[in-house]
Amino acid sequence: MKSDKSFIITLALIIIIIASLLFYYFSSTGTSILTTNNTTNKTNNHLNNSTLRPGNSSGADGSNSTNNSGTTLITLTDVKEYNDYFTINTLINEYYQSMIDDDKTAILNKLDKSYINQHQITKKNIKNYMERNYEDISFISKYIYVKGINDILYYFVNGEVQNYDFASEMLTEKNEINYLVIVDKTNGTYSITPLISDISIFNYAQEYKISSKNIESNNNNKYQKQNISDQNVAIYYLNYFKNLLYLNTEKAYSMLDSKSKSRYFDYEDFVINLEDIYSSLSTNLLSYSVNGEKGKRKYSIVSTNQKKVLLVEKSIMNFTITLPS
Repeated sequence: MKSDKSFIITLALIIIIIASLLFYYFSSTGTSILTTNNTTNKTNNHLNNSTLRPGNSSGADGSNSTNNSGTTLITLTDVKEYNDYFTINTLINEYYQSMIDDDKTAILNKLDKSYINQHQITKKNIKNYMERNYEDISFISKYIYVKGINDILYYFVNGEVQNYDFASEMLTEKNEINYLVIVDKTNGTYSITPLISDISIFNYAQEYKISSKNIESNNNNKYQKQNISDQNVAIYYLNYFKNLLYLNTEKAYSMLDSKSKSRYFDYEDFVINLEDIYSSLSTNLLSYSVNGEKGKRKYSIVSTNQKKVLLVEKSIMNFTITLPS
């Protein structure tokens, strides 16, 4: 019995010594045996939830963030800068202009090489991949998301192709369409990839695996960032709303502020007055003023017809309007 007690006491002392040594080791390294796995999981969940969400301000310029281990985190965000937004919109419209000009060389030079190779596009069959009725259309971006790696930026664009009727001098048809525009800042070039229209552009952008690919320079794919003025933004917004009056009347009605909406008994009454509303809105500006920060500005407009309009911006291409009284 005495020897058994001595053995138990000796074993207990050994366990206490080992436990003390382990406690000293983990205390000095700042590591917790119980929380290491949970902390890692929480960190991974935070990265997954915070870096791939529309409206996230981190990486707004397409930049990448780096964690303590040096791993590059490719972030996705909506484009918040007017110059970036409207530059990408212009590139896509220039792509359509190449179609209007029937400049097959320019079209091929603007298209991404991977897209050309995948579909085996040549000058002979290129019209099979061109938008129908492209002679009288324009493109308007609605949503643009961006993520990048090093100096390669990937812009994921959702917008509308609008057909212009010269007889009525109005846009008469719209089609949803998506594009991927890749900008190579190392040599100031870009490429365009048409995407299928029946996808969520945000979900597609989330899942898209980007790489640090370089774009070969040619005579038709030079990237030059625009410097758009407040006046041009105001005109663009006003034109966009005017087009919506006939292309998407319900959306136009939803963009009215409470003051304007109260002038009409209901949506049907608004529809009855469409022609008068359309004719009252002129993009020939007599004066304008802008207040507020980028992405949340108020545009006070007086047109040459002496009509006053107020545009209150929530984000780029997302605004309410006070119609002329």
